[in-house]
Amino acid sequence: MSPRPPPATTSTAAGLLVASPFVRLVLAEALSARGLVVVHLSHPAENPATLRVLVADLEALGPHAADEVSRRRHAGTAVLVFGRKGQETALRALARLGARTGERSAFLLAFPDLLATALDEPVSGRPRKR
Repeated sequence: MSPRPPPATTSTAAGLLVASPFVRLVLAEALSARGLVVVHLSHPAENPATLRVLVADLEALGPHAADEVSRRRHAGTAVLVFGRKGQETALRALARLGARTGERSAFLLAFPDLLATALDEPVSGRPRKR
């Protein structure tokens, strides 16, 4: 069982820590469509005003990804992390810390629903079951 998350922040800022310009563009558009203000981060230690959500590439999080996910989750930030094939073990470890994770291609396809779940909103227009 993953640790109980702290209360979510009410911020409208979404941090984006993704190296690939193409992937960054796709994710930024989806975040903006949800009414979030996208803040492009170049390093995981950047600490802009409180983020509602952080979307990151596992490699961009660097060698201390678990510490960063723990710190952000403790601050009430929803964390979504994707990685490439072969990084499943690291992604599972981050998921145990409360991040929503996935292999990049599956993550990108499911991103609207992952984001809605992370923000505690209805998924794909369907009311959420309680």
